[in-house]
Amino acid sequence: MASSAGSVVMFNWISILLLIVWFAPNTQQIMAAYNPALDMRKVNKPGRLVWRPSHGWLVASLLCSIYATLAISKFSKFIYFQF
Repeated sequence: MASSAGSVVMFNWISILLLIVWFAPNTQQIMAAYNPALDMRKVNKPGRLVWRPSHGWLVASLLCSIYATLAISKFSKFIYFQF
């Protein structure tokens, strides 16, 4: 069983991530200016997080790509060995 301090930390992470899931824009809303889907309704009021090709988005995309590439190459134990 998890310790109470570990449970509080886990609850805090879940709460923060749920807020992101429910209130952050989805990819269709971020890319709305570039018609990412067929028959998509036009958004009258663009949100704060909107895709505009810029150096900032380039850096953010590169950092995410590099992190993902490095993270996927980490060694991981096969946890179901002799299960």
